[in-house]
This record gives sequence, structure tokens and C-alpha cells, in this order.
Amino acid sequence: MRIIRCRLNRLIKTSICATLLISLVYVISLVVITVKENQCSNEESLHFIEDLCEDYKSHRVEGRLCEAICESKDIIFQKCANYRGGKVVLLAQCNGRCQEGKNVKAVIKTRRWEGHHFEPLNLGTHGNKSLTADSLKIAKTLMNDLIYSTTKVNMGSIKDIFEKLWEMDFTSFVKSARYPGADNVVIESLWKLLNQDEYLFMSVNKDSHFIPKIYGTCGGVYVTEYAPSGENLNSSPSIFTAKKGGWVERASIALQILDICQSLDIDFHEPLHFCDVKEENFGLDSKKQVKIIDTDSLFYDTSMMKDLGDPKCKSHQECDFFDCRGWCDLEKEKCVPKRTNNNLQNVCEDIFIPRAHNFYTGLLFYPPDEIAAELKQLLEECAYPNRNKGEIVRTPTPTEVFWKLVTLLKRSKHLTKQNRKIADKHHQKQNIVSALYLCV
Repeated sequence: MRIIRCRLNRLIKTSICATLLISLVYVISLVVITVKENQCSNEESLHFIEDLCEDYKSHRVEGRLCEAICESKDIIFQKCANYRGGKVVLLAQCNGRCQEGKNVKAVIKTRRWEGHHFEPLNLGTHGNKSLTADSLKIAKTLMNDLIYSTTKVNMGSIKDIFEKLWEMDFTSFVKSARYPGADNVVIESLWKLLNQDEYLFMSVNKDSHFIPKIYGTCGGVYVTEYAPSGENLNSSPSIFTAKKGGWVERASIALQILDICQSLDIDFHEPLHFCDVKEENFGLDSKKQVKIIDTDSLFYDTSMMKDLGDPKCKSHQECDFFDCRGWCDLEKEKCVPKRTNNNLQNVCEDIFIPRAHNFYTGLLFYPPDEIAAELKQLLEECAYPNRNKGEIVRTPTPTEVFWKLVTLLKRSKHLTKQNRKIADKHHQKQNIVSALYLCV
């Protein structure tokens, strides 16, 4: 009997080990496949640049920076960053063409069009390949409709919508072009740009302080300001992912992120929802200004409510859209068109405080002793407004918590600077005493 029992125990243990091993192999395989799909090579990226330049030389694409990329080589490819999320992201050096008189780093971006359904406009032309007057009107209407359906911004009143979105004088360019049908090439290039949500959002909202600048375009490719987060652009570790920088610097960045939260709520024609809040979606420009570097995760309120209200459900989790938490009407088994948390709650939970599961220390680690206890309590209120730590939060953080955080962080910066001055004076006194002691 004992022998049978021992054999049975061994068999059970062997089965469990085999199951765990198979599961582990499966998970590793998935990780390897995902990594391969997201990997990019410099060789592949150089071919991408060559193909773009071939299209430019053959008059199939146009843009303000085509010449800089393909002829003068003022924009020089350095390395590929990633091909994640269906995007091509390349790092480049831009010499005097992105910022006048300055040599700066820049980011070359476009969508990976493989697997995406994209239809050119194919507008009517004259015998010399230039667009007819009716075709230009149709192009303006289609572009305005696309912009409005995505952003709810109406550009119908803008005299030259092409110039606004392409950032070049469309009429002057067409007149000075040395080949027929240049207007058609421009319109098709612009149409390809507008069919990329990130370019469309950045172009329409280019005056927002937290949106990276667009320096120019070439066909469906756009060149933007370099604002690395660290992890996702393979640069040195950023302030978000490493214990780097003093408290004053980190508190300043936290204040900027809080300012972005407020801006998303009140500075646009309707609120914007930030649905993928993580450290690698924020970047710092050369002036240490915080930018949102993945605007694909920003959604206007109208669009967000429509998406949240569509699916059928049997639990609240089924109504969530990444960090934007939904709500299920359990009786009707249908998602309600409302978001239950808010941007501030996400920022506090995902950026400001530590997360044990991935060893992220939180941006606001090691605060000054004078505010440590107060800050900890305030961050808990912000991240878990219902005091439900450990659960999925479905409550918005009150505005009063926002203002308390802003006030406390500003005070902490002042305290830190004061403490530095006191420490410096104490250090100077010690040096003087040491010098006098040596003289005696």
C-alpha cells in the first residue's frame, strides 16, 4: 500500500513539474516572439530611409524635411529605437534644420503600414497630373471630416488647411515645383500623415506645452523633438526609472506632471483621458520640460465615453480600457459610458508611489524628512481615494488633493534649498575652524 502511495505521489509531482515546465516554455516562447516582433535593426532602418529617399527622388512624396534627409544629409540616421505598437521610431542627428543654428537630436517616426488598411485619395487630375479645383475641394472636405471625427476640432473655417497641417506654404510650393503634379504628391503625403493618430493629435495640438514639437515631414514620415524617457528610447536611465537626480529636480518634474493632469482636464475643447500612464510614456526635453511622448494613449472625452459604453459585460473589469476604468451595469450586463477614476488617480498610483511588483521606486521616493509623513498620507489619498489599496480603483481623486500635493511639493522644494544653504554655511564654518586650527 505504501509503495502504491509513494508511486502515486511521485506521479503527481512529476505531472505538476511537467505542467509547470510546459507553461514556462510557453511563456518564454511568447516573450521571444514578442521581442522579435518588436525588435528593429539598423540595417532594416537604413533600408527604410533609402526607400523613403527613392520615393522622394521619384516625386512620390514631399515634405519640408525630405531634402534634409535625402540630399543635404543634415538629418542623419543614428540608430533604430523600436518598432513597437505598429510604429517605426528612429533616432537621428539634426544639424541646423530642426532648430535654426543648432545641432540637436531628433526622432523620426511613422506607422508600420503592413497590416494596416490605408487607401490613397486617388483624386481627379488634369492632363499634366495637377489636381482639378474640385479635387482640391474634395481633399479639404475629407481632411476636415477626418480631423473632426478623430478630435472633434472643426478646421473648416481655416483658409489654408493644407498649410496649417503640413507647415509649409502649399500654394508657393506648388508654384515653385519643378515637376508636374506636385500638388497631388503633397496632398497624398499629407493624407498619409493624417491617417496616423499620433501625427494628427500632435499637429492639431502643437501649441500645448507638453506635446513634443513636430520639426517637419517627408511623405508619411514626421520628425519630432527628442524627449527621451530612458527605457523606451534606449538612452541612459531617466529620472523616472532610476534613483537619479535630487529631490528638488524630482519634485519639479512631479509638479509638471500635475500641471499636465490639470491641462488635460481644462485646456482643451473637451477633457482628455490619459489611458496608458507609465513612466516610459513621459519624456524630458533638453530644458527638462516634461512631454507626453506617446500621445496614442490620449483620448478625447466623446471618443472615450463611446468606447467605454459599447461592450457587453459581466464584471467591471470587462469595461476597463487600460488605465481608464469603466463600470458595468450588472443588471443590464452592459458597460456604462463613464470613466470611474481620473488622470490624477492614475498618475499618483502609477508614477508617484512605489510599485513592488516591478521594483519601480516611484518618482517621489526619499522625500525630505520634514514632509515625508505628510506626503506619504497625501499620496495614499491620491492613489487610493476610497482607501482601497490592493484593489482596482474605481473612484476619481478629488481636486482638493491635487492642490494639497502642489502646495506640499512647492514647500518641499523651498525646504530643500533652505537646508542646502544651512548645510553649506555649516560646511564653510567647519572649513574656517579647520584652517584656524592648522594655523595655531
